[in-house]
Amino acid sequence: QDAIQLIRTGKVHRLRDVHVRPNVGGKKAAGTLELHTNGLRFQAPRGEKLDLLFNNIKLAFYQPAEKEILVLLHFHLHNPIMIGKKKT
Repeated sequence: QDAIQLIRTGKVHRLRDVHVRPNVGGKKAAGTLELHTNGLRFQAPRGEKLDLLFNNIKLAFYQPAEKEILVLLHFHLHNPIMIGKKKT
């Protein structure tokens, strides 16, 4: 996978209190999802980072919180990525 191109100047759009499955770092913890030039970056509170490039996303699903507690973002990827020791 290529490297993510971070937005260094200007405003980085962020979603706070995001949970990722499978868990990054082995424990369930809320982190921040950031939108960058060519992908998304999830940062866990302990400093673990998960980069997801737009060119690797095959399908993306969004489910709003209508009569639900959670908002759902679900991605199907062209090529699996490694999270810890697991391919996802």
